[in-house]
Amino acid sequence: MQTNIRRGRSLIAPDGELALRLASRNGHREIVDYLPSRRGGGFRRWKTKHQKAVRRVKKAAGKIRWFFELALYKLPLCFLWHIPKNVIVEPLIKEVKWLVKNYKRLPQAMLASLKKMWVKLKKFGKYVGRKLWGTIKGLPNATKFALVWVWNGIKSAGDAVLHIITRFFAFIHTAITAIAEFFRTITLKDIWYGFVALVRAVFIEGPKKIWKWLCKFGDMMEKVFETLWGCTGQVLWWIIVGLATFVCMVPKGILDILVAIGGSIAKGFEEVMIWFNPKR
Repeated sequence: MQTNIRRGRSLIAPDGELALRLASRNGHREIVDYLPSRRGGGFRRWKTKHQKAVRRVKKAAGKIRWFFELALYKLPLCFLWHIPKNVIVEPLIKEVKWLVKNYKRLPQAMLASLKKMWVKLKKFGKYVGRKLWGTIKGLPNATKFALVWVWNGIKSAGDAVLHIITRFFAFIHTAITAIAEFFRTITLKDIWYGFVALVRAVFIEGPKKIWKWLCKFGDMMEKVFETLWGCTGQVLWWIIVGLATFVCMVPKGILDILVAIGGSIAKGFEEVMIWFNPKR
C-alpha cells in the first residue's frame, strides 16, 4: 500500500502533470506541504503549453493570411477586372453590336428607353419618399432605444461607483476597528480580504458592469436601424458589423499571436522557478 502511494506521488502524466503540481495549482497548500518535493515533468508541461500556443499562432496567422489575400488580391481582382468586364464592357459590346445591326430602329429604341427610364425614376422617387417618411416616423422610437441605452449606461456606471465606495468604506471600517480592538476580533487576514474586495471592485467588478453595458451597443443600434428602415436597416447594420469585424481581424490576430507567445514564455519561466522551488 505504501509503495503504491509513493508511486502515485511520483507518477508523471503524459502532459507532465504530477500530484504536487496539481495540488499547488488548485491552492491545496496542506497537500503541497504533505507531498515530497518533485522536479519531474517540467519540460513535458512546457511542451504541452507550447503546443497549444503554436496551434493558436497557426490559427491566427491563417486568418491574417486570408485577410491579406482577400484584401490585396481577390477584392481588387473582383472590382478592377470581373465587375467592369461583366457589368460594363461585355454589355457595352453587346449594345454596340445590336446598334450596328439595328441602326434604323435606333430612334424608336431610344424613345422606348427614355420612357422606361422615366417610369423607373418615378418609382425610385416614390421609394425614396416612402423611406424618408418611414425614417421620420421611426425617429421617436429610435431615439427612445438610444436614450434607454444611455440611461442604462449611467445606471451601470453609478452602480459601479457606489459599489467601489461601499467597498472602500468597508475596508476603512475594518482597518479602524481592527486597530481600535488591537486585532482581537479582526485580524490582518480580515483586513487583507477587505483590501482584496476593494481592488476587485475597482479593477474587475466595476469595469465588468461597464463592459456589459457597452456590449449592448450592437443590440441597441440594430433596433435603431430596424426601426428607421425595417429589414433594409437590419441588413445595413449586419454589413457594418461584418466590415468592422473584417477590419479588426488583423489586429486581433496579431494580439492572439503575441498572447500565445507570451503565454509560452511565461510557462517556461514558471517551470524554471518550479525547478528552484518545487513547492511554490
